[in-house]
Amino acid sequence: MTCARTALLAAAMAAAMAAVPMACAPAPSPAPRPNILLITIDTLRADHLGIYGYELPTSPAIDAFARRGTVFDRAQSSSAWTLPSLASLMTSTYTSTHGCWNFRSRLDDGFTTLAELLAVEGYATGGVASHTFLASSYGLAQGFGHYDEELAPTKGAQAHNAITSSRVTDKGLAWIDHRARLARRAGDADAAPWFLWVHYFDPHYIYHEHAGVTERFGSEGDRVRYDGEIAHTDAQVGRLLAGLRERGLDDETVVVLTADHGEEFGDHGSKHHGRTLYREVLRVPLILAGPGIAAGRATEPVSVVDVLPTLLDLLDVPPPPLIKGRSMRRALEGESLAPRALLAELRLFDGYHADALIHGRWKAVVDADSGVARLFDLEADPGETRDLAADEPEQLANMLQGIEVLRESAAQDGRRFDVDEGLVLDDDELDTLRQLGYVDDR
Repeated sequence: MTCARTALLAAAMAAAMAAVPMACAPAPSPAPRPNILLITIDTLRADHLGIYGYELPTSPAIDAFARRGTVFDRAQSSSAWTLPSLASLMTSTYTSTHGCWNFRSRLDDGFTTLAELLAVEGYATGGVASHTFLASSYGLAQGFGHYDEELAPTKGAQAHNAITSSRVTDKGLAWIDHRARLARRAGDADAAPWFLWVHYFDPHYIYHEHAGVTERFGSEGDRVRYDGEIAHTDAQVGRLLAGLRERGLDDETVVVLTADHGEEFGDHGSKHHGRTLYREVLRVPLILAGPGIAAGRATEPVSVVDVLPTLLDLLDVPPPPLIKGRSMRRALEGESLAPRALLAELRLFDGYHADALIHGRWKAVVDADSGVARLFDLEADPGETRDLAADEPEQLANMLQGIEVLRESAAQDGRRFDVDEGLVLDDDELDTLRQLGYVDDR
């Protein structure tokens, strides 16, 4: 037999064997899905964390966590206060769609939340709430099999004075341990993965002092106490992450850390939040770490509405219709994201209605009532101090058109739902919101 014929026969046999199914060789089992831990921290400015360049030691635990994951340098919220921003996080829709405009709003049950989507995928779902607006009456508890709202009272004049971060961590670890016990009972191979959302409240006004912590940042003043609150919360976030590591879950869990909004200290003439859409209140930390996520930084603008589709993409689950976010998975793998426009909206207090758009280096902020608009070049002026509206009229016109297009699209989607702005609140509930700064008594 010639060499050529031998080669031909060998090739034919190989092709025939490849065409015959191997009955005795089972298909490989799919890789187990990771657990998901979502950490949100109330009122946390990105630029008050070391990983974002802050010079004071407010965040050693978060910084260490960030170094093993992807840090998004230009993440922004969809609004300047808790309820709309977290509703956007949980639904990947803007406020014009979900309708959580003010403190009498609630998220309609017709929306499909991240927790509901993961529950359909077989995830056990748990939540630990520590803010009034995370109480189940506001609609954010949809989809959670276990939802602990003991630390999220809707009434009580001194409710905001409770220091809760250590209890949030305790409750989070207790739920993880509960899931581990159930897994051992069921047999680890048959255990469901879990999704846990924990929300830390302490950096929110009123800022408390913490002995041995606050004095590291100065002697007095709101900024000093605010930094102390961040450091106090950081230690508890560190304890939660250490607990995950001690339980051998580091390599099995995708961890997302972000915030609902930032805080103002007179940067543009206002204090606290809920009244403007400047960078200090919209820019939030966003960090992801875990299996399959590269260590690095992403510089493209992203939004909290992108978290839901990203997590679904990591699980190879198609996104639901109507969402406004997009997957950031390419950035988690070290690649670049294509540019796109991002919207933020605000209608909490009368006289402070605004919309904002970020697209590439540009940002426009427009008074929704008067139509007065400002334009900023974020690369040349990251602090948003020089209004270029008069110098760049064509760019401003493009940005305002972008706001109109995105808002109309979001509003059109919102007409499919029963948006509720009629929560009936009693005097005690109103007093709690007043002390948190959400009721305007002017």
